Amino acid sequence: MGRCLPSRILSEQPLSLPLTHMIPVQERATAVSHSATSRHARELGDPVLADICMAIANDERRHELAYTRIVDEMWNLCACRTHL
Repeated sequence: MGRCLPSRILSEQPLSLPLTHMIPVQERATAVSHSATSRHARELGDPVLADICMAIANDERRHELAYTRIVDEMWNLCACRTHL
């Protein structure tokens, strides 16, 4: 675990749960939702909408991975300010 940096280096406000930990959760939820919409669109005969929704779902999965890595790095830099 990394050393805790002074708050003036990281920010004036402590990092909060919604800001840091909920973003990857929201990205996953959006990916799941768009994947389901894509599946339904394909079943109902709209391949264009299905492809668009799947592209969005894949993009949301990439966002989830990126935000998860950001939270991990924040934890490594300063676990005491990355609230659980």
